[in-house]
Amino acid sequence: MGKGVVNLYGGKLTAAETEFTPANGGIVNIDGTEAVFNMYGGEVVGGKAVSNGGNFYVRGSLNIMGGKVTGGTAGLNGGNIYIAKGGKMALNGGNISGDILVHADG
Repeated sequence: MGKGVVNLYGGKLTAAETEFTPANGGIVNIDGTEAVFNMYGGEVVGGKAVSNGGNFYVRGSLNIMGGKVTGGTAGLNGGNIYIAKGGKMALNGGNISGDILVHADG
């Protein structure tokens, strides 16, 4: 997702059993500074990425107001959530079980 807004109010986003594993953002890849993902409820569970962000790769904006994020794995960084350079995350509710890695400038 490079541009636009996605709102999740309920349901469950989970990784499909396939031969393909994405490099970044196993379930949600917010790879654009004009991209926004708002999570009001639901679940994001069990994503896998070769490099960064098993469940979420964020170079845009991720806003979590409710719901559950758990069970993500990544080969390098941020099993559940990886905040890349230029990415933003706001946590105002919900439940995150596992790690969040934030890219540090410098």
